[in-house]
Amino acid sequence: MLYTYGMNTTTLEKKWIPDTAQFGARLALVRWKMRWNLKEASLECGLTQNSWQNWEEGAQPRNYMDAVDRIVKRTQVSRMWLMMGEGKPSDYKAPVSHALIVRKTRPKNRTGSTGPKNRR
Repeated sequence: MLYTYGMNTTTLEKKWIPDTAQFGARLALVRWKMRWNLKEASLECGLTQNSWQNWEEGAQPRNYMDAVDRIVKRTQVSRMWLMMGEGKPSDYKAPVSHALIVRKTRPKNRTGSTGPKNRR
């Protein structure tokens, strides 16, 4: 990843500019934009934490399209950008607001038994 320092007119500030030529760098950028740690990213996208970390470090997913589809579905990032790094930065569509949504999932209330009926 490429790190650069930018100069503001009044202060010196550190700006992170990732080199998005590699899948792992794009994946790290998605996670950073969504404000997820490794555990949150993997859970949200239905992947293992170990796999996500390995991919960020340079490994390629065995089932590349499945991994990309899961990440795209949850983050709304541009598929072409995530897969190949093609496109403009504006193609990156993951809204930060998604990271702030807390979802509570509860089973629906059902009437009656959902299992086999007791018969005599």
